[in-house]
Amino acid sequence: MHEHALKFGFKESNNEAEYEVFLASMHLCYALGVEHLRVFSGSELIVSQMNGEYEARNAAMVAYLTKVKEKSLSFNKFEIEHVPPSKNQQPDALSRLARSLPDRHSKSI
Repeated sequence: MHEHALKFGFKESNNEAEYEVFLASMHLCYALGVEHLRVFSGSELIVSQMNGEYEARNAAMVAYLTKVKEKSLSFNKFEIEHVPPSKNQQPDALSRLARSLPDRHSKSI
C-alpha cells in the first residue's frame, strides 16, 4: 500500500481535485509497474461514475471520467471501492496537511 498527498497549483472543485489525485495516483502506480490496482476512494461520486451508477454531466467531469477509464485499461486488473468517511480519516488528514502547506513545500508527503 502506498499513501501520498498532492497540492495543486490551480483552483479546482472538490470533484476535480478528487479526479486529479486519482489520475496522478494511477500514473504513479503504472510507472511503478503495478499490474493489479485496487483503489479505495472517499468520493462516492467518482466511484459511482466509474461503476456506471451515476452519469457525469458537465464537460469537465465527462473528460476526467474518460481519462480515468482509459488509464484503468493500463492495468491487468482494476477495482474501485468507496470508503465511507468513518474509515477515511488518515487520507483526509493527508489531504488537509497538503492544503495547509505553503507552495514552496508542494511535494508528495
